Amino acid sequence: MRHTAFYLFTVTLLLIAATDARGQAGPPLGDDFIFFVNGTNTLVPSFDGNIIEDPADPTNAIVEYVYGNWAFQAFRFPADVGVDLSQNRADGDVLHARIWVDPANAGMPNVQFMFEDKTDGSSADDGSADLPFRLAWRIPESMRDGQWHEVSIPLPPATYTELEDAKTANTLDGLDSLWKYVGAWSSGGFGVGVGDELGPNTVDNPQLWAEFEWTNVQNNGIFFDNNTGGGTIYVDDVYIGAENLDLSVANDP
Repeated sequence: MRHTAFYLFTVTLLLIAATDARGQAGPPLGDDFIFFVNGTNTLVPSFDGNIIEDPADPTNAIVEYVYGNWAFQAFRFPADVGVDLSQNRADGDVLHARIWVDPANAGMPNVQFMFEDKTDGSSADDGSADLPFRLAWRIPESMRDGQWHEVSIPLPPATYTELEDAKTANTLDGLDSLWKYVGAWSSGGFGVGVGDELGPNTVDNPQLWAEFEWTNVQNNGIFFDNNTGGGTIYVDDVYIGAENLDLSVANDP
């Protein structure tokens, strides 16, 4: 019996050692988390947009995202663990921002806010890699007009099927209907569900499909997912939290 117990204990240890980081949630993002209000939150480890003076108000700083082919500029947490947004989603939090979109982006495909979940950076195509799966909010044509727009977008249902079913049932009929789980792009140069955006029903490497990990979100920002041209996007007052958060009394960035 002692040999059996030792064997089972050894197997358990090996299984634990073999479990990758996909089972470990990141630290909670927390309530009413401000990414940018007149400056970047110092709790965000990295940011690769530009911070500029607001052309309409020199006392205010805003974020500038410059168009580039396939350019993704974002607020970034550690890529291998990210932060846990599952409670924010369960609480009905919104993604809030003020946004100004150059009309040069009118008619261009896949101009969007995007979140990615964590990744180990592996280029393997055998199922061992932890790929960065994506959640996108497509900026509507009505907002690509060179005017400021304020949006508060409820975070979407947790899975591809739940989101698409909600759209079909017309329970999402506003800005929240523009969310889409759009697959992953590997550092190995291949996509999973990117070409057809059919989620678990994709024909684009379907064996590698995985749901978006709300417990491990590594970044969010603006993604120009095209090479057809475009223009600058400005954003301001970016947070995830309550819809009517009073930014004047919120914690300073």
